[in-house]
Amino acid sequence: AWMYLEPIFTAEDISKQLPVESKKFNSMERTWRTIIKAAEETPL
Repeated sequence: AWMYLEPIFTAEDISKQLPVESKKFNSMERTWRTIIKAAEETPL
């Protein structure tokens, strides 16, 4: 699902129309990328 949402919320016009939602999405994306990076650096 993220693959489909990412281009929508990173589009400049959508960010202007939905600023709160775009900020929430960007925050979630940063958190997700941090988690994935940590998982890659600490394999089981």
